[in-house]
Amino acid sequence: MNSLEQNVTKRSASKANAGLKPSMKANHSICKIPENERRKLIAISAYLLAQKRGFVPGHEVEDWLAAEEAIDHCIF
Repeated sequence: MNSLEQNVTKRSASKANAGLKPSMKANHSICKIPENERRKLIAISAYLLAQKRGFVPGHEVEDWLAAEEAIDHCIF
């Protein structure tokens, strides 16, 4: 995992878990696909979002977070 992925993962986890009861917090271990496959799907989705915008720089984290949310919505 590169530093961008680590930073984005930490930010998105705390954003997703903010204000939730402990039993409601995101738990990726209950996912039916392996974590490395989940990350691949998020990376592909983030790439496609960037492509749709014409690869304008400065939106990498935004694309990653949007992709993460979309993928997690589909698999949980």
